Amino acid sequence: MTLTLASPLSLYSIPALWLVNFVPYSLKRSVVQQNKGGKYDNVQPRDNVAQLEKKGVPKEVIDKLIRLEGAHQNGLEVFPLWTAAVLISNFAGVSDTTLNTVSAAFLASRLLYTYLYANQSNEAVAGARSATWGVGIAMNMYLISAANKVYTERN
Repeated sequence: MTLTLASPLSLYSIPALWLVNFVPYSLKRSVVQQNKGGKYDNVQPRDNVAQLEKKGVPKEVIDKLIRLEGAHQNGLEVFPLWTAAVLISNFAGVSDTTLNTVSAAFLASRLLYTYLYANQSNEAVAGARSATWGVGIAMNMYLISAANKVYTERN
């Protein structure tokens, strides 16, 4: 079987997004381990940053950890909307080409968002991060709108 843009692949974007959402968490865990002598407190995982602050780790490291946590949380927040948009669009009969194109673009936007969030250091980068988030949300709304249009035309 040859995979093309017209193949039904968009449902795979749901678990792919779930994995993308854990990229910043994994990076955070790695930074924590680097700054705690290889140790990550899995008993109190949400206390690792506070432990590092008490240890006197530089503010830049703490700030990056906080941003990585923010990127992770934002990914978890957008996950249900994306899942609904993809499922609704598939059930409504939106074309696989449209679904695949938007799915790939959305995943790319989330990776870019995560990169910008983790590395922002000024208002310009923060603005680019917010714009990337907005574009991603617009993709969700586009799929829901496309599903509504296909469904309305059929009924």
